[in-house]
Amino acid sequence: MIVTLTAFIMFVLLCVYAYNRIDDAETQYRIGYAASNGSQQDDEEALYWYGKSAIQGNPKAQVALGYYYENGKVVSTNYIKAVYWYMEAAEQGDVIAQFNLGLCYQKGIGIHQDYQQAANWYLKAAEQGNAAAQNNLGVLYQNGEGVTQDYTQATYWYIKSAEQGDATAQNNLGACYQNGIGLSVDYNKAVYWYLKSAKQGYSVAQFNLGACYQYGTGVTKDYSRAVYWYSESAEQGDAAAQNNLGWCYRNGVGVQMDQEKAVSWYMKSAEQGLPGAQMYIGCCYEYGDGVPQDYAQAISWFRKAAEQGDDKFAYREITYCYVAQNDFINAHKSIDVLINRYPENPFWYDRKGEICIMEKDTVKAMEVWERILQIDPEFADKDTEFYRALFKDGTISIR
Repeated sequence: MIVTLTAFIMFVLLCVYAYNRIDDAETQYRIGYAASNGSQQDDEEALYWYGKSAIQGNPKAQVALGYYYENGKVVSTNYIKAVYWYMEAAEQGDVIAQFNLGLCYQKGIGIHQDYQQAANWYLKAAEQGNAAAQNNLGVLYQNGEGVTQDYTQATYWYIKSAEQGDATAQNNLGACYQNGIGLSVDYNKAVYWYLKSAKQGYSVAQFNLGACYQYGTGVTKDYSRAVYWYSESAEQGDAAAQNNLGWCYRNGVGVQMDQEKAVSWYMKSAEQGLPGAQMYIGCCYEYGDGVPQDYAQAISWFRKAAEQGDDKFAYREITYCYVAQNDFINAHKSIDVLINRYPENPFWYDRKGEICIMEKDTVKAMEVWERILQIDPEFADKDTEFYRALFKDGTISIR
């Protein structure tokens, strides 16, 4: 209580001095810092003093002021002003400002996107030992953004950052070891770095570590550990982990089979836009697995997956959904999408032929068959269901 009172009195005295026209930039910064970090936090007061200090050239105040503008604290969000103040501080060598400015250039925040400038400012911060800048510079080298692609340089900076404990860099370094990017493949080292990152709560590393346990990459295969790390990642919202966890529940791998939990995790992943999860949810609605059968919902999810490029399987399933409802008009429309996109693939014509047989349109079926033979004269040797129905027993199932 005495310490708190003493600190409060000191804060008041500092404010009194300041209001009596103390023009020292460092003092002004400290007053602002005290206002923004004290028990009686006052961001408006902090902003006032950071502004006075920043105008006099104090780089720490300039960074603080940039942060306020970037995040809309007290003032309206203004990325241009944020960049202005970061630039002022960065040019004085402030490492935090250099990193922030690099990030603004990389993401195009408050300034035109410029990977070269991003790399320039990340390098300045990285050379001062900033772990986040070292990692981001590594990413630029790995992707060849703003610099010549150089995996050796990428891993050099990942190592610098990872050894300082940066979780993102630790995961990136693990991925380099796993995939032989700039380093010789070493699954044990990959797991070593994934684990360090995962223990810090980095969801991507938790997912990667789960996959290592699932497939026995660098560790003894252990499905229960895979489920543990997938769960840790999935709970943080990682879509890939949610998808894989759903698969584990669906198949009883490392956990007791539970279709409802499988659907729950697949749904979380699908709602984030992962095509594989969207396909699975579509199949659940198509067959009534873990949810009531609902062809409209199934088609909706298949279309979402198709929009992201998973069109072959998606439109195939959409076609089956329409066939199951004896809606042959829409069934033809959906399979025609694939025929138009992949005109030289006889498989889709074969599926169209099946629809013709089911609606008892043998004339159209023969036209489709002739088109198949134009594409692949030896297709009859495959003895598909369409071929058998057309030339043998005349019947066909939905699949």
